[in-house]
Amino acid sequence: MLHLSLLSGFVLAAEETSSSGGFGSLIFFLIAGAAIWFLFVGPQRRRMKAMRAQQEELRSSLQFGDDIVTIGGIYGRVTNATEHDVMIDIGNGVEMRIAHRAVAERIGDGEG
Repeated sequence: MLHLSLLSGFVLAAEETSSSGGFGSLIFFLIAGAAIWFLFVGPQRRRMKAMRAQQEELRSSLQFGDDIVTIGGIYGRVTNATEHDVMIDIGNGVEMRIAHRAVAERIGDGEG
């Protein structure tokens, strides 16, 4: 009989400790999660958004004669640009049609 009363006392004490400690742990994890968000995730999302806007501006401003490089590493000169694709001369009169999103960067000022 003494064993049962001691055991029930330990169980009640453990339940009281875990219920009050659980709320404190929850608050701690919420604060830690918010700190990680504001220190790492938020700034990274802003950088990616700015990078996408910069790439879109580059792709929309392509003109005849611009020297470019594609995301695949192909160098060429723009011969025609439409809304969805770009025709580039890759040398010796060989032309390629590529998707607008495949343009990685503009090289030089287009003269040469």
